Amino acid sequence: MRWNDGRWLLLALALGCSDKGDTEEGSVPSAIVWAGWNHTWSKLSHRVSFIQAIAEPDGGLSMGIRGGDWSTGDTWADDAAYRMQLQRVYGHGLDIVHGETSLTVGPEGVATVEDSAEVTSEQVVVVLRGFEIETDVAQGADYPDDYDPALGYTSRGFGMEVGGATADGSLVTFDVTAAIRWGPRDRDDMNAAMPLAETGVRVAWTVIGYSGAESHISLSDAVDLSHSPPYSTQSGLEISTELDGGPGIIGLTAFDLGVRDQDGGPGGDYLRSFGVEAALDDGDAPEQVLAEVTTSSAIELGTMHFAPEIDLVWVQPDSKDLRIETFSSEGTHEVGSFEIDPTD
Repeated sequence: MRWNDGRWLLLALALGCSDKGDTEEGSVPSAIVWAGWNHTWSKLSHRVSFIQAIAEPDGGLSMGIRGGDWSTGDTWADDAAYRMQLQRVYGHGLDIVHGETSLTVGPEGVATVEDSAEVTSEQVVVVLRGFEIETDVAQGADYPDDYDPALGYTSRGFGMEVGGATADGSLVTFDVTAAIRWGPRDRDDMNAAMPLAETGVRVAWTVIGYSGAESHISLSDAVDLSHSPPYSTQSGLEISTELDGGPGIIGLTAFDLGVRDQDGGPGGDYLRSFGVEAALDDGDAPEQVLAEVTTSSAIELGTMHFAPEIDLVWVQPDSKDLRIETFSSEGTHEVGSFEIDPTD
């Protein structure tokens, strides 16, 4: 994955929480592996203020969203449909560890920190387990007093990455990167604040220790989003993986949902939907990945170009009792943060 803004190490807090989170079916251990998510606002497009989409080790979901005051009820109220793709992996000979890393992304737009986990296995891969973006965090002394960071900003896209894993005995060290890009639009106070904005990010990850085969693939595509308001007809992209075989575990190691003005300008926009999801197929290799950012709304200010980049790893462990259960959890939630049981 290439980060267009470069890599800068900013303020970060690496959480020392590793939790295997294994459950048992009979005598076969199991663990959850994330395969992506989608959020879609029901009524309007909004500023990006808070996004949460994390698969918890116990199988629960931490989901959340907030836009500006046109989402919270202060001016108007909205809710959002969510969808999360999950795999429950059963098998002996796997060492699966969950953790998370917190970062602060500043005006440069990218932050990278190093984290680690204890895993005992012949081979190791690190994959994403979800993320959280929060603009309602402490700001610097130069941040203007007349704009509330909790309202968020118009977006040029965002991305997360885990990679560069190296092992020293049982200690696996890897990089965690978050990219958050803002772009000006129609609010002078917001436009003045965003070049100084600090954004909190939490990246959840899973380290998979195993013996077997793995394949890495990088995907990209692009589309000019249609612009014929109100409510332009827009949709995401279906990108072929060219993977085959199974059973196996699909993991997202990086995604970047890039959005920009079609004329190449610096503008951001209000987002209606966003997500990246592997099209799960009962443990067989997914044939497609679905990537989406849309801006369709009652009023559409930007004429935007969407260009996702996605990195995947396809892992086929040698475990003789390997079994993969795949499922999608979906529903609707209001503005805020929610703990969701996907079996409900």
